[in-house]
Amino acid sequence: MKKILVLTFLALLVFVIYYFFFRNSQDFEVNVGNQIFPVSEFVYTKDNEKIQQILLTNLPTKIITTDRGKVFCSTKVFDSLYDKKTDLINTYIWAYCNEFFLNDTDIMKGYSYNNPALVKLSHNGDAYDIAEVIRIDNGSDRNLWIIENFPKQLSENFSFDFDFKSLNPSPEIQANNYYKGILEAYF
Repeated sequence: MKKILVLTFLALLVFVIYYFFFRNSQDFEVNVGNQIFPVSEFVYTKDNEKIQQILLTNLPTKIITTDRGKVFCSTKVFDSLYDKKTDLINTYIWAYCNEFFLNDTDIMKGYSYNNPALVKLSHNGDAYDIAEVIRIDNGSDRNLWIIENFPKQLSENFSFDFDFKSLNPSPEIQANNYYKGILEAYF
């Protein structure tokens, strides 16, 4: 009887040690790039197509406010992380946005924004909405802003050296289609 109790105790001890030390690193953390976040803080989301649609349709008015015309944006999503603390999806993007308006029949370019941004998305099931956009103010240090607002893995490897004009659909194409009455489906 003593042997069975000792073996049961040892088996329970091994299970507890395994559970708290080895299983913890596998099941309670998520690897995003090369950076590991505890699941209690972040969970990676793979709804990039839905996020891109929300950014295309709802981001322009959050980036540039205008009463002259319409704003169009193209984005590059670097990563999206779900933050359990705020119940928001933090989406790290490059936003290439321009305001366009008509001057008689000519399409004119107005204000623009061509910088990284942090978009915080709220979600209700499959529906997303932009809760907040944190963007760089004019004249701010872009490198410092990236370090302060992007996860360490993204900020350490971030490069401003990419062709933002190749983002599709470009704001120019969207504006031309809009003002010429051409209906385009981008997704």
